[in-house]
Amino acid sequence: MGFCFFTALNNGLISATISSLRTLVFQIVLIFTLPALLEIDGIWLSVVLVEVLSLVVTISFSVTKRKNINMRKTLKQNLNLYSNSFEFL
Repeated sequence: MGFCFFTALNNGLISATISSLRTLVFQIVLIFTLPALLEIDGIWLSVVLVEVLSLVVTISFSVTKRKNINMRKTLKQNLNLYSNSFEFL
């Protein structure tokens, strides 16, 4: 995988930014603009465009922050935690 989509993992600021953009900014702007241009179809299209814009923002954060994330190390640590927790069963 060239970049990872786990950018928001353990990063509250990035997670809050993506969530706020998706639920507040993108939805409000598109709900008010697209129906004025496309009538009823604009409402349905705004839902799809919100998701696409959220994906673009998430990918851009992932690409810019990928140097700060060592995914292999994180996955290895998580696997060790899970394997240790099952030893007590």
